[in-house]
Amino acid sequence: MKDSESKLQEKCRTFVGQHVFACVSSLIGDLARNYDAARALDIDEDELRDLCVQDDFKEPVEDYLRQEWDRTKLVEALTDAGFECYDHEDKEALLTAYLEHLETEGELESFANGNDIQPHTNEAYEHWIVSDQLARELEERGEIVARDFMGMTIWGRCTTGQAILLDWVIRDIVEKWGQPIVDRHDAIRALKDLCKAAGAVDSAAAADIYTDAPECAEQVAALRTALGELATAQTRAATLLGSDE
Repeated sequence: MKDSESKLQEKCRTFVGQHVFACVSSLIGDLARNYDAARALDIDEDELRDLCVQDDFKEPVEDYLRQEWDRTKLVEALTDAGFECYDHEDKEALLTAYLEHLETEGELESFANGNDIQPHTNEAYEHWIVSDQLARELEERGEIVARDFMGMTIWGRCTTGQAILLDWVIRDIVEKWGQPIVDRHDAIRALKDLCKAAGAVDSAAAADIYTDAPECAEQVAALRTALGELATAQTRAATLLGSDE
């Protein structure tokens, strides 16, 4: 195994430990097999079904547009939707724009139905309680996610038989961020450290310091140390806050 692959797997392992909390596959499976129990718990049957099986319209619609529509038709559709198209934009760019429009407007399913496009069916084989940060990333990648299902945020994992850290979606998230997504508490602590470091700089700078005076050497050293700590705190806070958004 290459060193880079080993490091990526280690990052993924850390990430999973931070954001994947507990397996609830048995619970969801029991509820899916016993709708009476689900109703007794005020669980909506459609919500439960969507947590187990979901229709994916995006990929088949994309395939249809690529195979059946030419650039002229894409320009017409985008123009009708209020977009301005330019001569330098190729078919792929226009296709991406129109697909994003359909997705944003919630029209993927209606477009598919109007063009006899069959959706792909995603089936969840496992269910896991995950963090809200991970849930957001999973949703962006088309994964099955339920928010506030019996007070839990649940990921319907569509793969099984391997460690979660090996799932392509986990690897993609970790590679995107460059490091595991951090918890908000870590970001808050980083901000507190940043404020503390800034206060130390203010205190040091408030002293009557003359950099060329020998008797001020100690104060100058203290100020330089405080500035160094401030720079470190700023870097950490920026990294954490950037990862959390």
